[in-house]
Amino acid sequence: MKSATLRTFFACNISDTNLSHINKLLSELKSSTPNAVKWVDPKNLHLTVKFIGEFRQTDIESIKPLLSNALSDFSSFPVTIQTLGAFPSFGKPQVIWLGLDGNHALFRLVEIVEKQCAVLNYPTESRPFSAHITIGRLRQSASPTERGIIGDVLRTHHSVTIGAQPIEALHFYKSDLTPSGPIYQTLFTIPFTSR
Repeated sequence: MKSATLRTFFACNISDTNLSHINKLLSELKSSTPNAVKWVDPKNLHLTVKFIGEFRQTDIESIKPLLSNALSDFSSFPVTIQTLGAFPSFGKPQVIWLGLDGNHALFRLVEIVEKQCAVLNYPTESRPFSAHITIGRLRQSASPTERGIIGDVLRTHHSVTIGAQPIEALHFYKSDLTPSGPIYQTLFTIPFTSR
């Protein structure tokens, strides 16, 4: 019998102060771009550490102690939310994101999460980790002209700096997809030690 699964991901939360700054940026971007972007609801903004997708419910009671043990002496650390970009490029934007500086502790956190998930036979990410916060996705119906306008607007805001972001815990989220957008529920949190 197949085990029941949940759509899940590991992430770090964004501070209320930075969410407020990001919300101001989103308002500015919304007012200067065509209605061809589905913007992320600010309450759903986060830094994804690892997207798993289908996670077996029976593995929740195994992954939590594995990660708690592996992160038992992991200290909180700062990153800076800076730069606005798009995947795959400004010329052909599909995903709009805010980048983060390359703090080595963040890459170490990703490595630990990948390693512990692999213990339970979840595949490791084949692409290199790209520290970012997704803030919008272009609708499939976006025309080439709309994509060009959006790319130009993003270029003018490329060097934006939101601010310092403390990374103080790892959260494991369940994601329920609904017609009005995803609903996230925290399954567990692993706090880091204070510096």
